[in-house]
Amino acid sequence: IFATGANPRKLGVEGEDRFYGMGVSYCATCDGAFFKGQVTAVVGGGNTAFEDALYLARFCSKVYLIHRSENYRAAASLVGKAKADPKIELLTNRTVEQIIGDTTVKELRIKNVLDNTAVHPESYEAARQLLRECGYSEYRSQARQPLSHLDEQAKALGYEALAQKLGIGVPTLTDILAELTRPGRDPREELSPPLLRTDVLELSQLKEGMELMGTVRNVVDFGAFVDIGVHEDGLVHISQLCERYIQHPSQVVKVGDVVKVKVLSVDLRRKRIGLTMRLDSPV
Repeated sequence: IFATGANPRKLGVEGEDRFYGMGVSYCATCDGAFFKGQVTAVVGGGNTAFEDALYLARFCSKVYLIHRSENYRAAASLVGKAKADPKIELLTNRTVEQIIGDTTVKELRIKNVLDNTAVHPESYEAARQLLRECGYSEYRSQARQPLSHLDEQAKALGYEALAQKLGIGVPTLTDILAELTRPGRDPREELSPPLLRTDVLELSQLKEGMELMGTVRNVVDFGAFVDIGVHEDGLVHISQLCERYIQHPSQVVKVGDVVKVKVLSVDLRRKRIGLTMRLDSPV
């Protein structure tokens, strides 16, 4: 249900026209009964979206309300009712990318707006808080609305004070600022591909103690993420970067470095890989 107002505006995404009348609707009161007992999604952030979500929650098993920012245009009373309804889940800072199905809609592919930046997912919460502190909505981090004055506002607030408030280091803060002010460009795409073992291509093939070459894709306060070619970056914790004490990972590695790592742990369920650059340390 795309609740885009009295005069519906299409989202313009793949599958929208194909599935119109077969899962895609622009009128909850007209077509809502067809979705009885089903999982539905309402896209929008105004009064119409919240009214439709509350209406659908009467007979749908679950209602997702998807909005591109954290700031709703809807009346506070409607927002409060939706938040209190156990059947409604609010998904903020999301946009619909694709509508998927066969004869009817089966799923939506949605995207976090920060995915359009080079900010690592581990730093998303810090990036969101940074935007709020500087008076921006997360949606403006998309390429269509560049944040050209974000760095100036951060400087006015003070890097040290802002970093402390966000719970991150100043190097990570400056990295986030750099990426948010030039969204749509991922510098990691320009890096050399990692040197990989040809017999290791999937997460399930990793074993503790295995040594591999990889490329540093992101550096954060607590460590570095390294691409070892299994579709999930592994984390080298700051304590595993070298034998000596360091205050920040940037003292040892930078994005683009090709490094040798050893597998410490593999969590298949959560798709997490623990790595070390202290190759002589026992696993």
